[in-house]
Amino acid sequence: MVAYVAGSQDAFVWLMNNYVRKLGLQNTHFETVHGLDASGPFSSARDMAMIGKALIRDVPTEYSIYKGKEFIYDNIYQINRNGLLWDINLNIYGIKTGCTKSAGYYNLGDGRHLGTGAPDIYGARRLHDEKQGKGKS
Repeated sequence: MVAYVAGSQDAFVWLMNNYVRKLGLQNTHFETVHGLDASGPFSSARDMAMIGKALIRDVPTEYSIYKGKEFIYDNIYQINRNGLLWDINLNIYGIKTGCTKSAGYYNLGDGRHLGTGAPDIYGARRLHDEKQGKGKS
């Protein structure tokens, strides 16, 4: 995807940093396309939430992907590992999950479908249950 969109990893990182600058975010800087630990990149939970809201606004045609529990890519069946999507008591859309040594487990999603009138983004936070990658607190 990186090569298709930008031609190189460096060019894609430039696009990512340019995007967050246009959003007015000051607590995010990317240096890699994969988001794994490296020296230099940083972000905040607030900035990640703002990026999530911008993705929903700017790329609405891809929004349904965020609720997907399973998919096939390159003939390989994949299960979404965001445990919150599997909870029948919730009606949420996942945007980003991840785990790095420095950040721990984290989750960003859209909870506006909960019908509570709560803000669109339900959290960008470290999760407590490292084994399951679940966090409802």
